[in-house]
Formats: sequence, C-alpha cells, structure tokens
Amino acid sequence: MYRRFILLTLAAASLAACGPRPSDPAKTIRVDVGDKFRISLQDRPGTGYDWHPVAFADGAPLVLVDSGYWMSAANRRADGGAGVKSWTFRALREGSATVSLVHVPPGMAPETVRDTTRFRVIVK
Repeated sequence: MYRRFILLTLAAASLAACGPRPSDPAKTIRVDVGDKFRISLQDRPGTGYDWHPVAFADGAPLVLVDSGYWMSAANRRADGGAGVKSWTFRALREGSATVSLVHVPPGMAPETVRDTTRFRVIVK
C-alpha cells in the first residue's frame, strides 16, 4: 500500500513538472457560469513573436482574469527554447463567445495580423 502511494505521488509530481499543455482549438470549451478556465498555446519568445488576446465585444459572457508563461528548466537553458503561454478566463453569464488570439511578429501591431487561433466557448 505504501509503495503504491509513493508511485502515485511520483507520477503526479512528474506530470506537474510538465506544466500546462497546449489547448486544442478544434474542441469547444464548455463551462458553467462562474467557472474559470485556461487556454494555453505553444510559444517561442526568442523568435520575437508574441500571442495577444483580441478584446471581447461588449456584453461578452467571458472576462480575462490572468495570463502567464511557463517554460521547462531544460528549455530555459536552450537558445530559442519553447514554452507555453496561458490565459485564464472567467465565465460571467450564459452565452457563447469566441476567444481569438493573434500571433504577432516583431514590429507589427496586433490589429494588422491575420495569424489568429480561435477557441469557441459555451457558457451554461
């Protein structure tokens, strides 16, 4: 029994060390009013590109509450190492929305970029 506990603890710790996993834009995100959820995308900050969320229209059922970046220790030591950029949203009311994130190259304004990844969200 104790051995199983140790193995499960080690497995959980190794999964936690992997950090957030990139989200799949092909899958609809379904949440309840009041829930928080995260959208994550692969990122390589060394390229100069950066992900930016597009503002929601007035009355949208979602609000952005936090964002962050995670990179493994191994990637921090590598030039151009990849990581994961994440945004946390809260569902305010029932409805649906599209979360749009643009991948902005260096020197360009986010509103001029067409490289957009979209996530459909349904709030119940």
